[in-house]
Amino acid sequence: MFKSGSPRTVSKTTCVHFHRQRIYTEPALHLDGQPIPVKGEAKILGVIFYHKLSFANHVKYLKNKCLKALNLLRVVGHTDWGADRATLLKLYRTLVRSKLDYGSVVYGSAKKHVLRGLDPIHHRGLRIALGAFRTSPIKSLYAEVGEPSLEHRRIKLAFNYVLKLKSLPRNPCHDVVFEALLSDFSADTKSEPNLVANTFEHIRMLKST
Repeated sequence: MFKSGSPRTVSKTTCVHFHRQRIYTEPALHLDGQPIPVKGEAKILGVIFYHKLSFANHVKYLKNKCLKALNLLRVVGHTDWGADRATLLKLYRTLVRSKLDYGSVVYGSAKKHVLRGLDPIHHRGLRIALGAFRTSPIKSLYAEVGEPSLEHRRIKLAFNYVLKLKSLPRNPCHDVVFEALLSDFSADTKSEPNLVANTFEHIRMLKST
């Protein structure tokens, strides 16, 4: 930011102290002699980073954002004069699923019960596109349109990210992913591996089969 000549202002600067401690001291940082405000979360490129990296706030924000898009999809998919199934599926994947995919490699490290809060969005969108009943089994919806669950979708996107990153050794994230995450993180029982680390576990399982 500094090399590009962007102005440095305190009003556009936020400090987030990432930690999981109950007793802590907030850092005192200054920019041009003025104190930088310390906040509990910050939105960076559309992803909300909470100071405990739980991503619960981002999932909640993402859920509300997708609900608005589902309302539009519901209007377009009116039973009397609405669009056909193929058009509704394209709209769902463009307006809703794209939002769920964005940043999934980052927020995919959240707890499973937090990520499960997005599943109803996925299921509701498929039901609207297919004109299915609320009581329709979820697995039958997946089979009808060839759509995976969000969990498998996040794993696939993580695979794509790892493969792309592998071909870019000069990328700043390359060493972080392929050196730090390939190390034995199981020694620390308190920390949970993120989505990319879980992807490496899937790769090891595929190699062993």
